[in-house]
Amino acid sequence: MQATIERLKAFPNADQEHIASQLNEYLPWLEHLRELVQVGLESGPATPLDMDDIIRRGETRLVALQNEARS
Repeated sequence: MQATIERLKAFPNADQEHIASQLNEYLPWLEHLRELVQVGLESGPATPLDMDDIIRRGETRLVALQNEARS
C-alpha cells in the first residue's frame, strides 16, 4: 500500500484530488460493508441455504406488499 501512495504522489495535484474525491465517496460504503460483515459474523455459524424456504418467504412478502398497495 505504501508503494501505491508513493506512486500517487508523483501524479499532478488535480489527479490526486480527483482520486481522493473518489476514495472519499467509496469509503463510507466500504465501512458500512465491514459493519454488515461483522454483524453477520457475530450472528453465529453459517447454515446451509434452504432455497425453498427463501422463495416461500419472498412470495409471502410480495403478496403482503401487493395487498398493502391495494389498500
